[in-house]
Amino acid sequence: MRIVGLLVAFASATMLMYGQQVANTDFEDWTLTKGSGQYKDYEEPSHGWASGNGAIHIAAGSDPVCEKSTDAASGAYSAKLTTRKIFGQIASGSLYTGKFALNLADPVKSAQRGIPFSGRPVAFKGWYKYAPVDADSATLYAVLSYWDGQQRVPIAEARILEKEARSTWYGFEIPFTYTSDKEADTIALVFASSAGGEFFKGSVGSTLYVDDVSLVYGPVSVDDSEVDAADRLSIVRSVIQSTTPMQWLGIYAMDGTLQATWNNTMFADASHLQPGVYCLVADTKHGVIRRTFCVY
Repeated sequence: MRIVGLLVAFASATMLMYGQQVANTDFEDWTLTKGSGQYKDYEEPSHGWASGNGAIHIAAGSDPVCEKSTDAASGAYSAKLTTRKIFGQIASGSLYTGKFALNLADPVKSAQRGIPFSGRPVAFKGWYKYAPVDADSATLYAVLSYWDGQQRVPIAEARILEKEARSTWYGFEIPFTYTSDKEADTIALVFASSAGGEFFKGSVGSTLYVDDVSLVYGPVSVDDSEVDAADRLSIVRSVIQSTTPMQWLGIYAMDGTLQATWNNTMFADASHLQPGVYCLVADTKHGVIRRTFCVY
């Protein structure tokens, strides 16, 4: 078995992106909606983003569940999501691509998630901070789907459930797991300060900050370098071209499934991999490095 390295398309904090991205994922642009009397003003990120803030304009005195914050991973602003009580019910701090249309008969249907999208990203990444109250947990996820003429069908998901407090900005990168080869027509990016908020579960005061979200795509062209993979392959030296041990290494198939992991090493054994394209992710002290390679 031999391995051909593919183009170095991504590098730690300056990772290049190819393919469609969602607008305003740095949360720098916000739209103000004015209230009156006991109904408070609120802001939401512009360009296809929505939150549960619309409910406060029929709930006098209620505070927004999504706010603009100057505590940002980069730039001027981030999105601050706070779990509150509205109408006596738990209302998770929420932000998502789509629109909000209050449905008092079935409040769960108020959040209409998803915007038009085409593409096949391999991962979902960004930054967040989290301050849970009691045993609460936050969720951050992306779902790709298509309309089959009768219903919406998910084809891929990237999701993280955070139970720990994160007092400083924490970077995440979650591979998509694909369950279909169908083409997506919609994407929903969703963030919630209480993961159980859809079912009115959570703890008042739990707070999630989100910033600099993006989609990661796969290889774009081929490099003709080759290395021998008969036994133990030094993928980090040959594909990433590093001589420093990495804190963590992982190899993913292009459908997002994790194939193997290593800790504190600069070697990775690829001899068990079937022919195909793979992505190696290395966690370093300088950030995440991504390289793609082909086994044949």
